[in-house]
Amino acid sequence: MRIIMNNAIMIQTHPDLLQVQREKLVEEVGVIDGVVVARFNKRVTTGFFVLYDPRSITEKRILNYVKQCDKDATIL
Repeated sequence: MRIIMNNAIMIQTHPDLLQVQREKLVEEVGVIDGVVVARFNKRVTTGFFVLYDPRSITEKRILNYVKQCDKDATIL
């Protein structure tokens, strides 16, 4: 039996990010190798949640993808 341990990060995005930009982030980050889940928090629309496999991708790399759409994004 193999146990897979995933990590999660929450990235703070700009409040003025348009819905279409948020949808694009979910689509693009969600297909990156090593990303298990990418979605925005339903209550706090500036919170971008990413569940990932740390053996395949780093927090910094995920943040860099997000920064392509929102240069001010930061990890909470």
